[in-house]
Amino acid sequence: MAVVEQELVIKDTLLNSGYDFSVYLLKQNMRKVIIFGTLIVCELFICFGFENKKENAFDNSKGVAVIELFTSEGCSSCPPAEAVMHKLIQKANTESLPVYILEFHVDYWDYLGWKDTFAMPMYSQRQQGYGYHFNLKSIYTPQAIINGKCEMIGSDDDKINAELTLELQNPSSVNIDCKVHTTGNSKIVADYNITGNIFGCELNLAVVESGLTTYIQNGENAHATLTHDNVVRVFKRVDLKSLTGQITIAVPHINLAHASLICFVQNNENRNIIAATRIAITQ
Repeated sequence: MAVVEQELVIKDTLLNSGYDFSVYLLKQNMRKVIIFGTLIVCELFICFGFENKKENAFDNSKGVAVIELFTSEGCSSCPPAEAVMHKLIQKANTESLPVYILEFHVDYWDYLGWKDTFAMPMYSQRQQGYGYHFNLKSIYTPQAIINGKCEMIGSDDDKINAELTLELQNPSSVNIDCKVHTTGNSKIVADYNITGNIFGCELNLAVVESGLTTYIQNGENAHATLTHDNVVRVFKRVDLKSLTGQITIAVPHINLAHASLICFVQNNENRNIIAATRIAITQ
């Protein structure tokens, strides 16, 4: 039955029963308004909710974020974490975000059958220091530490992004500016200038190299070709006694065309990282 015919039948029925048909129409119109309004609210919720989910979580950043990933070529759980870091590096580079990632390769898994090409004992010691700081029963890979404040599994994409969002919304009162040039004898010179309170802080300088590949012959990742980005090839710590200074760093066996220098200021007591920057190494 057509809608118009149906309403006429309803009208005749209501009039014969003594019911005011105008009241019926009023209630019907109110019902339509409520339904229409509900649909609009739902559409707005879906629309804005979906857009917010897609929205860049790092917009309007005011702070900086340094992620230290402790990883190993001998650990089968590490390649997924490095894939997460690779995406973050691309995002930071594309959108000029103050997110700086360092991959520290540790050596304590070398006994499993593969000696990590880029591992150094001092990187394992650095991670052990964080283990004491966070009161961990043991250290592990892959472990991500953000701004020296929190630690998590390095492949936990959701948790890492949530922490990055918080850190980037936390402005710092300390800033660092750095310029780098090569000397022509496998060395680089970094001139830094810091503003703000640096009492009890140290300056960390990491030469990182990207686009590195290794074919793994033995161990947990046997017969896999692993690609690494922002691998820490050289790491230096300097106790800050002045807001300005110059540091010479030896960089042998490093492809400087694929390297950069990441500098960050870190509190010696609470291990919080309060300022950071990244500089391309020009030859």
